[in-house]
Amino acid sequence: MSISSAHPDHMHRQKGTAKRWLMTAGKIALVVIIIGLIGRNHDLREAFANVGSLSLSTAAAVLTLFFTQQAIASLRLYFVTRMFGHHLEVGEALRVTLIGNFFGQTFVSFLGGDAARFWELRKRGMPLREAGSAVLLDRLIGLIGNHLLIVLL
Repeated sequence: MSISSAHPDHMHRQKGTAKRWLMTAGKIALVVIIIGLIGRNHDLREAFANVGSLSLSTAAAVLTLFFTQQAIASLRLYFVTRMFGHHLEVGEALRVTLIGNFFGQTFVSFLGGDAARFWELRKRGMPLREAGSAVLLDRLIGLIGNHLLIVLL
């Protein structure tokens, strides 16, 4: 069988698989680069030693609080995107939130996280204006919620 007679669907699947593999490799490379940059400027051995000194109950409490906060933020994004007529699944909202959280932690400010969430919403079919408005509204609701917690506590 010559290359010119190969089935077009098979060739398309091969391109899709190669593209997915390259994207995954690129993401892994980005994470390795970021960890390398962090490790160059910080003593990671000391950081891991500090994490190792945490009690199991403290670590469980920290993880519970983190995942609870991410779940609340995901539900907030889920409802905000619905306000704009886009039906993002709860699992997808969680994925977008976690990606935004990652980039919000690794770059200088929250803008990296907001840009990542905007990008992810665009990839999921939200129009430009609605994706930007959804991220902005989600940020505003989160800010108001934080202020209410400060006032109430």
